[in-house]
Amino acid sequence: MASLLVLMVILWLCIRLVAIGLRYWRRRAAQRAAEPVAAEPVAVVTDVESHAAVYEAHRRHRWDVTRRQYHSRPTWTFALTDGVEDWARGWMTGDLAHAPYSRDTEWLWADEFGIDPWRESVEFELFERAIADGIIQVPTPGHLMYAETSYDPFGSIYGFVPDEFEEGMVCSCAVVTPEDKGWGVETGPDAVAAWLTAVITSFAETKPYVPRGALRRRYTH
Repeated sequence: MASLLVLMVILWLCIRLVAIGLRYWRRRAAQRAAEPVAAEPVAVVTDVESHAAVYEAHRRHRWDVTRRQYHSRPTWTFALTDGVEDWARGWMTGDLAHAPYSRDTEWLWADEFGIDPWRESVEFELFERAIADGIIQVPTPGHLMYAETSYDPFGSIYGFVPDEFEEGMVCSCAVVTPEDKGWGVETGPDAVAAWLTAVITSFAETKPYVPRGALRRRYTH
């Protein structure tokens, strides 16, 4: 009889423990359900590849347009007439008639063209005056620009931008060094002739070209 009583007590304790455990887990489940769910962190991804693809597509488009425009003409011929010095003597007066083209005398040349030499290029103004006066023959209306700077040898690579071009330029295939232009050595009309001859000679061979940056119409020191 005693053993039966002990067995019933043990059974009752087991039932109580199971009941207590069930109540505990139900309470924990209710608490978890009531807790706000933390939002998962959203990964911000910069789509570098898509930006690179857009840039590359734009670059290819610019080159395709430039090549098509360039090859729309069989040749790109630039010529300089005789008598450049006589032409220059007609408008070079005073100190300018004996001045070299250099950093120290650039203001003299700039005054002749009515420009600020720190913002605009004497070379471009001279080129345009030569075109307007028939000293230079160009294949189509346009203007001169800097295409690239060369460091071996040091000098400028010029580009001609036709007015009809949507993109790019006609680029010369030769570097024009300061020595080629008679920089600081030739004076007056001789300096004009040296520079125009060097630039036109550099366009003996040309190629289509799209600069890496914006087209540089203005001159910077």
